[in-house]
Parts: sequence; C-alpha cells; structure tokens
Amino acid sequence: MEAEEEEEEEEEEEESRDPHTVVSGTFIVNTLPTTVLFDAGATHSFINLAITKQLACAFEELDVQLSVSTPIGSLYQADLIVRKCSITI
Repeated sequence: MEAEEEEEEEEEEEESRDPHTVVSGTFIVNTLPTTVLFDAGATHSFINLAITKQLACAFEELDVQLSVSTPIGSLYQADLIVRKCSITI
C-alpha cells in the first residue's frame, strides 16, 4: 500500500470516529418520523418548523437566536426550543 493510500484511510477512520459528525436523516421524534439535523456532540438537534405542529411537544422562545450551519453550507436561524422531546436513533 502506498503512503498516500494509507494516509487517506487514516483520515477516513478519524472522520468515522469524530464525536461531532453531523447527520441529517429521518429519526423518530415523539413517535413521528421526522427529518433531523443531529450532532451527537452538540447541545441541540434541529427539526423543520413545519413538522412541529404535528409533535406533542411544548415550545419555548430562546433568549437569543441560534445560527445553524448545515453540512452543505446553508445557514438557518432558530428561535424556539423544545424540551423533553424524545429522539429515537
């Protein structure tokens, strides 16, 4: 195996172990399949506001807006939070 190939494999292994890897996918949120931007190393996970009306969760306004950057570079603002909402992975 060439040195470049070994280096690429090591980088891929490091990325797969990164606790801050961001995943966008469908997860179960309060029994409802929902598209979630999930980062296991972060303090918050994010869902689309349109789906929130179908969830049985209480919302609170944040004191400050959070800026959320997605893996593809999109930027969103979040000003609501849901507490005690279960996410099944």
